[in-house]
Amino acid sequence: MDIEVRPDRMIAYVEVSDERFCFATPALIADLLPRFPNILSHTCVNERGETFMSVAANTSIPHVLEHLVIDEQARLDESTSKVVFVGKTAWSNRSERKACVQVSYADEHIARQALAVAQRELNDALLARVR
Repeated sequence: MDIEVRPDRMIAYVEVSDERFCFATPALIADLLPRFPNILSHTCVNERGETFMSVAANTSIPHVLEHLVIDEQARLDESTSKVVFVGKTAWSNRSERKACVQVSYADEHIARQALAVAQRELNDALLARVR
């Protein structure tokens, strides 16, 4: 994973380690909800509805990461309660399992910390599913 920080957003270039980890499942989302209880209510532009809940159970893992980072930023910095974080995720090379996750931020340090926490929590939840 590589990170690029721009004045208006942080871009994480991610690679999903194995094909079996490319897409979320209802069970994975359920495992993440105790730690990230607000993700399902996030606004999310998608073809099925207006919130992340509409696609969470079968969206890409990089897209899940996007919403975890946004949620964690809001949790880490309560002064951002009126900030609207925006994200965008797309596969950059689906066959190689590479994606680009873009997330706006209010504080670069907090955004980096949120990405690290989100990545760790997501990886732990994914690995727990295969044990």
